[in-house]
Amino acid sequence: MKIYRYRVTEKQKILIDGVEHITCYGGSNISEEDARLRAKEKAEKVQRIVLGKEFHSRDSQTDKLMNEFNCDKLYMTLCQKQGCFRARLTPKPQRMKMRRYKVQFPRTGNDAELQGWLADYERESRNYSVCTFIEQVGARHNVDGIVHYHDEITGAAFRQPLA
Repeated sequence: MKIYRYRVTEKQKILIDGVEHITCYGGSNISEEDARLRAKEKAEKVQRIVLGKEFHSRDSQTDKLMNEFNCDKLYMTLCQKQGCFRARLTPKPQRMKMRRYKVQFPRTGNDAELQGWLADYERESRNYSVCTFIEQVGARHNVDGIVHYHDEITGAAFRQPLA
């Protein structure tokens, strides 16, 4: 099980075992056998977690599937170069109407300005979710600990503004 992102394009129905399921975003030629998906709405995209199948970020089949999901090309490049998949767990400051904080590298000592910004960020981010759970379709799979952790940390179960 790995996490994939792709751009929202249009709504469509997913067919699994010849049965039409709930409306989903985007499009993919993923086989019905592999169509065990959890979909989450994000601020500008829909995120899918494919359950019951392991993917490797540098595999050509993974690249093909990510293209079918219309994944962001920069995201795909990062996955291939870093040899892993990435998922945002916290809201983006600019989507919460907060200014970004530019961290100076290397950091020296305790930066009071950074600590103040972090306190504001933590307080403000409680009012936002990174994603909202939409649906799970396909054969029933146990949702493992990492998916539960992702749901909890991102606020997927809460109906809050997305950031």
